[in-house]
Amino acid sequence: MVIAASKQTDRLVAPERGEDDTLEASLRPRRLAEFVGQRKVTDNLGVYVAAAKKLMTEAGYPNGFEVEMDCPNDRYVNDEGICQAVTGMLAKIGIKVNLVVQPKGPHFTLLQKTPPESDFYMLGWGVPTFDSHYVFAYLYHTRSGKDGGWNATRYSNPDIDKSIQGLTEEIDVVKRNAAIAKLWSTLSDETVYIALHHQMVAHAMKSDLDIPVRPDNWVYMKMTAAK
Repeated sequence: MVIAASKQTDRLVAPERGEDDTLEASLRPRRLAEFVGQRKVTDNLGVYVAAAKKLMTEAGYPNGFEVEMDCPNDRYVNDEGICQAVTGMLAKIGIKVNLVVQPKGPHFTLLQKTPPESDFYMLGWGVPTFDSHYVFAYLYHTRSGKDGGWNATRYSNPDIDKSIQGLTEEIDVVKRNAAIAKLWSTLSDETVYIALHHQMVAHAMKSDLDIPVRPDNWVYMKMTAAK
C-alpha cells in the first residue's frame, strides 16, 4: 500500500510510458468489468508523497529501506524507462531501489523458479480468455501445480484459492459474477501488486491490406485480406 500510494501518475507519462497508454490503479482489466457485469470498484489510493511517507513511518520505516527491483528491457513498450521512473518515485519516500535490468529470458526465469528469485519485479499480463479467472488463477492463486504459475509474489491465501477454484464450477452467471466482484474487492485491498498502466495495442499495415486488430494483440494471417 505504501508503494502504491507513492505512485505519481503524472510521472508515468510519455516518453517513459507512451502517450497512448492508460494509467491504472488495479489489475482488474477495465473491459472485463463490463464484460462480466462486475460491480465497479473505485480505486483511490491517494497518490501523494506525504501520505506515502506517513505510511512508511507507521510501518516502522521512517528512514526508508533498500530493495532490488528486477526489470526486463525487451519485453514491453518502454519497460526499462518505466522501471526507472518508478525508481525515482520511490526514492522520494525513502525507498532506495537497486534496479536490475536484463533481457526477458533471464528476467522471467527468476520469476518461474521455485521459490522465485525476485522480491520486487515488473510483469505484464493480458487476458486472452476475457475472464477474470485467468488473472486470479495465474497471479493470485498459491503456486501449486497448474495454479499460480506466474505468482512470484509468494502470496498465499487458502480462502482466496478456494474462491478461485469455485469459479470453474459455478454455472450460475449472477452468482459467478458476484464471486468475481468479491474477489476483486478483497484482492484490491490486499495490494499484492502495484498496477501501473494498460499498454495500448498499436498496429500498422499497408494501405492495400485489411488486417483486423484484435484486443488480445494477436495477428492471424487467415483473417488477413487484400483490398
